[in-house]
Amino acid sequence: MTTALPKQPTISSIVIGIALVIVAFLAFLRLPDIVKFTGAILLYVPAKVGLIEMVTPKDVIPLPLADNPSSIKIPSPGQYLLYLNNYDLLVIHDASVARNSKSWIKIQAENLDTEVEITLIGRGLAWYDTPFAPGRPVVSFKIDQPGTYQVVHPTRSDIANVVPDTITGKESLLTFLALVEIALTGGIVYHIVRKRTASKRQQRINLQAQNRARVEDNWRRIRKKAEEKCKEEDQPYWKKR
Repeated sequence: MTTALPKQPTISSIVIGIALVIVAFLAFLRLPDIVKFTGAILLYVPAKVGLIEMVTPKDVIPLPLADNPSSIKIPSPGQYLLYLNNYDLLVIHDASVARNSKSWIKIQAENLDTEVEITLIGRGLAWYDTPFAPGRPVVSFKIDQPGTYQVVHPTRSDIANVVPDTITGKESLLTFLALVEIALTGGIVYHIVRKRTASKRQQRINLQAQNRARVEDNWRRIRKKAEEKCKEEDQPYWKKR
């Protein structure tokens, strides 16, 4: 017994396979951004109707890390988050959080008479983090008076970003709204698909009913012939044909 050799792959299938591998690899590299943009899409409608607040690109305040100290201007009072995407500083930050040691960053007013109290954030990236600031939030702080502030930190050829804190304490609400939106979207899509396929589904039901009726009719004929044959065999021999 001989087995047929597998078909040789075509040039087009090889090219498509390579392209899919490249796309998957690029998606893996950009997975944090994909996660954050997906979260932004889910929270867009709740933000538009006023249920929550979202960070917009104009809210992002860049903080150059090449000079120490750096200078940053905060336009309004409120709670803020510092987003960081530098690997070396993230390692330093995570070590500080793990050891509960002194903070690697300090924020103070321009005249140096007031130091801003900061809180180091130990969690990783979350789906509700803003996609307009690269990386993840590492520092939370509150500004009482708008103005220019100096930030003391390790120097790196990179840029951090400061954004208004619209998520701290609202994580459960954000998750609930996202789940509700996913459920509503799924229900709408299911209803549309069901409506568009209703005619085909009805045709399939009718065809199944016809096939079932045909089978039952054939079984009735077979049973009837079998009963007639049994009756004929039960008759006396002189009445048999």
